[in-house]
Amino acid sequence: MKVSQNKKILKYLQSGKSINRDVAHRLFSCTRLAARICELKGDGHTIISYREQQPDGVWFMAYALGVAA
Repeated sequence: MKVSQNKKILKYLQSGKSINRDVAHRLFSCTRLAARICELKGDGHTIISYREQQPDGVWFMAYALGVAA
């Protein structure tokens, strides 16, 4: 049975790691991480979004599993 990108991403986040576009593409061949995160949030998962900056000054979004309030 094929495991969906959402399930793979959720399992990765549940391991305590954060994820960004490059990691998602490399590990899961995911080219639309923001859409997958939106779907996971819609399923009720608490995911925090934050900006990170590369050494060359380029900003990108990263995501981590948050604690439910």
